[in-house]
Amino acid sequence: MRTLDIQPLVVGTPRSGFSLLIAMIQRIMDYRKVSFARTPQQEAITRLMPLFSYALNKSYEDVFVAHGLGERLLYNGEFQLLVGGPKWLVPGEPWMGVRKYIGCLGHADFLLVTKHPRILFDYHGVRHSHDAPQRWAEDPGFSACHRFATIRHPLDMFNSAVHSINALASEYLQRFRPGADESALRREIALNKLSDPRICKGLMSHQLKYWKEYLPCRPRYAELRWEDVIADPVASLQWVATQLGLELSATEAEAVWKPMDHRNLLVYHQHNYRKGHGIVGDWLTHLRPAHVRMAREMGLLEVAETLGYSLDDWSEDAPANEFQQVLDDCLNRGEVFPMTDPELAGFCFNKSNIDASAFNFKSFAGRKWAYVERSTLSDDAIVQAVLERAEEGCEAVNAIALQIEASPGGSVEKILSQVADACAGLVRDDAGQALLDQALMTDGARNGNLLNALQGMSPGSIIWGLGKDLLQLRAQNEAGFDALLRQKAARLADAALAGRSFAGLEVKRFEDCVTDQMPDVVMTPFSAQTRIQMRRSAAARCPQARIIDPYRTASAEH
Repeated sequence: MRTLDIQPLVVGTPRSGFSLLIAMIQRIMDYRKVSFARTPQQEAITRLMPLFSYALNKSYEDVFVAHGLGERLLYNGEFQLLVGGPKWLVPGEPWMGVRKYIGCLGHADFLLVTKHPRILFDYHGVRHSHDAPQRWAEDPGFSACHRFATIRHPLDMFNSAVHSINALASEYLQRFRPGADESALRREIALNKLSDPRICKGLMSHQLKYWKEYLPCRPRYAELRWEDVIADPVASLQWVATQLGLELSATEAEAVWKPMDHRNLLVYHQHNYRKGHGIVGDWLTHLRPAHVRMAREMGLLEVAETLGYSLDDWSEDAPANEFQQVLDDCLNRGEVFPMTDPELAGFCFNKSNIDASAFNFKSFAGRKWAYVERSTLSDDAIVQAVLERAEEGCEAVNAIALQIEASPGGSVEKILSQVADACAGLVRDDAGQALLDQALMTDGARNGNLLNALQGMSPGSIIWGLGKDLLQLRAQNEAGFDALLRQKAARLADAALAGRSFAGLEVKRFEDCVTDQMPDVVMTPFSAQTRIQMRRSAAARCPQARIIDPYRTASAEH
């Protein structure tokens, strides 16, 4: 697998095609079998990230358990990775900030912000942020990045935001309201927000602040319009590939787009994609003249025009549909449309794309590494205890990261050996020890474990996730590797590579590989968080199968 010298950076507001562009870059690189070039320091951070994440998450969880609320804790997997969640460059400081959404059934939620050395940004091959486009363009530490920006009609973004179900609300729905009618919930959420002038103004204010920062530095970004992706995904993928210095034919672009086309691209946030939508101009069927007037008065329509968008298709006299009639009734009476589920009403309040200054949220200052940005949690003692755990955990994790960053170099193994004792201080249980063992495992040992797993799996088993380690193992003896997979009649599963061929076998999505008598599932991605989710999915879809994790000391378990 060859490496890519370009360092992509994606900046964009939520609901602008931001996650879609990140996925496009990653899928193009997967298709072309290209990886990001990494220094030994960056690779060391990558290996230790599962341990860092687990140590912090376990400390937060322990607070809720101590209060008898462990089963009520809501903390979506998208945030359980230390660098998971919205990220930004902390102004005036050499750190990155990360925002976490943490909730508790029956007790509301809060937003925890932690700060870390910027080298942790490098965990993601595609650096990305919703905030401060000018700061990203001017910071010398990121001058070598190839900067991308995503844009979308501001009113369409606003409309998407009011229909959105954030990761915290998604976690609540998955655990406590499985099977709920998602379309009905989104309708109720949108009516509630669109009938509340404070929320509407807060969403527009946040968006306006971003655009005012973006427009002066706009020429410094390669810009992708969400509408262009929807209208012509093949051409859009080819454009992105060209920006990366890669080539992609129309046929290849179609193959890359097919598993992405109007799908949820996140793992744990199961409500990130609004099913049946992704429609250009959807705002026309939901917003009312009051929203357009608000946007005009605030200057958002002027921004839209500068970005190249118009109101040509908008008419105040257009007949109102059923949704708009209900909304008109609320607006005319000056009443906010009620939500039937008060828990969902709290959790679905916009977290990262709203100016919440008009709302009476509590906040808690930390010492150095953490603070609570907004809180509605009913028990301040819990919030303060989590904040204290965050300070302590970040102090330990960040010290290790800074030591790695300052390391003179050498091999990954050498760097890891230098911080092994400090990392051992993060271990509190067997799960933490397993993650440390995985991080310190040499390439040879990891390859050996993976080969043993493949040799030991039963015929007809699934190999799930064609990760970098699997590709490297194949590169050592391609003919022997391919023969082993044919001998085992292996089924290959990888959503990003579905429809392609690997080792002479067709790659499919996991759900298309499962049979009633599936013997084994071998999970090959390095990311522990990814394998945790895969384990849950595999156990649910094929409970009789043996789940094999080559990265664990105990490599096979049911």
